[in-house]
Amino acid sequence: MIKPDLEKNPGFLFRRMQQVSISLFLNRLRVFGITPLQYTVLRVIEAQPGIDQISVASHAILDTSTVKDILSRLEAKGLIERKTGERDRRTRSVSLTRAGGELLAAVEPEVRRTQTELLAPLSRQNQATLLRLLRTLLAAHEEPPTKQATATPWRRFPRLLDGN
Repeated sequence: MIKPDLEKNPGFLFRRMQQVSISLFLNRLRVFGITPLQYTVLRVIEAQPGIDQISVASHAILDTSTVKDILSRLEAKGLIERKTGERDRRTRSVSLTRAGGELLAAVEPEVRRTQTELLAPLSRQNQATLLRLLRTLLAAHEEPPTKQATATPWRRFPRLLDGN
């Protein structure tokens, strides 16, 4: 039997690393009753109170149907509130509730611990290098498509890698 050379396949390695990351975060966030995606969405809403649902999807780099489902769950938990848009009745603005803000404050130390645990096998210098290289790869793959390139799912939404 021929052994696949998966350890040289970057896609396989990225997928495995995502599995490790999600597992670590799920274990830490489970006690708070939220998932890593719910945490991401809550952070987007925290940064921009009153943001519309489509913009939440854009900033979280998620499709709108996934975000709608996540928002429904967060609303049912009392962590966010949605309001119909004043100018455009088809839009829904989203804000954290007091409980949502308190949950994020409680979760944040665990998120930092998990990030530290995830990168702990690397030296500080290698951690910084890894993060820089990942940002470089993402920026290159998330650039607007050129005439030769085709639109892809990850290019639908602009990615703000500098934190803005």
